[in-house]
Amino acid sequence: MAAGVGRSSAKSVRARRRQVVDLVTAAGAISVEDLATQTGVSSVTIYRDLWALEKSGQLTRSQRGLVSLAPPHRKNDTDALSDPTQHARGKAAIADAVIKRIPSGSTVIMDCSTAAVEISRELLDQELTVITDSLAVAKELKRAPGIRLLLTGGEYHAASESLVGKAAIDMVAGLRADYSLIGVTGISASGCFHPVEAVSQVKQAMIASSITPVLLVDHTDWAVTALHRFGSLSDFAEAVVDPDTSAEQLAILREAVPTVTMAEHPTCPYCAGLSFRLHLDGVWRLVHEDDGQSPRRELTPAEAREFFLTGGAKTTCPHCGATIRGYRGGSQPSASVGILPSRS
Repeated sequence: MAAGVGRSSAKSVRARRRQVVDLVTAAGAISVEDLATQTGVSSVTIYRDLWALEKSGQLTRSQRGLVSLAPPHRKNDTDALSDPTQHARGKAAIADAVIKRIPSGSTVIMDCSTAAVEISRELLDQELTVITDSLAVAKELKRAPGIRLLLTGGEYHAASESLVGKAAIDMVAGLRADYSLIGVTGISASGCFHPVEAVSQVKQAMIASSITPVLLVDHTDWAVTALHRFGSLSDFAEAVVDPDTSAEQLAILREAVPTVTMAEHPTCPYCAGLSFRLHLDGVWRLVHEDDGQSPRRELTPAEAREFFLTGGAKTTCPHCGATIRGYRGGSQPSASVGILPSRS
């Protein structure tokens, strides 16, 4: 038998699986039988494709057997799935670091990533021009008086809540921004990936249309495999990563990206007050003393340079879930108060 006859080549399998993803994207939800009919292969072959596409986090099947796109935030990282609060804190840390790096008056392109949405929530008091394909970003920024908001045109893509297609790409390509903020679904040393080709194409245009493309990477993104590569690491001028990024992941980024910033978990004012035992007005502190017989509690004026955090006893903040470490007296300025991330 001639080579390649009667057996699908790797290239044809990849092409068919891209077609399957495109069909699911267009339909929203579709049956296995319809996929088999439209691709011209058997249901057994489609099930084999779906197993691979589900494993890579691109598609999912409902109990009714319908196939749809997996949610954009889906991760294969077990820690992120078991601790969504920690994952959310990572995104918040990235947002806090990015905002500090963007000067007032800048023009910023923001994609439809969850990191970009988190950043948009922190921009309400900023004066910027923001260009976005994301309806979620636009929803956040419509309340911001200092934001000049430009939405790309294009076809609505439900799974990513974004606008895609030629109209979106043409608009982005015709503009020039100071920064683009680009998130990933999956990342490796070989590049940045997203499960949907149409979304990937818009991201490519955003990178090309900015002076400083900024890559936004959560440590769980490294555990995900997605189908469409939209750029290499070296396409970016900067990368901002969350505090739980590993040394190995940092090394890969630093080899390709000129500037890599590891974000710090933002200090929650409630947590800072709690760590100082401050009363609600922030002026008085709650003193705990034990004379060996009975504990005494009283309010006393708080000094700005009175306490600072140490690695003592741990307390979990009821507000944000971070671990607050103990405190002791000293002359360190109160500005040194901070929340240390939880470590398992």
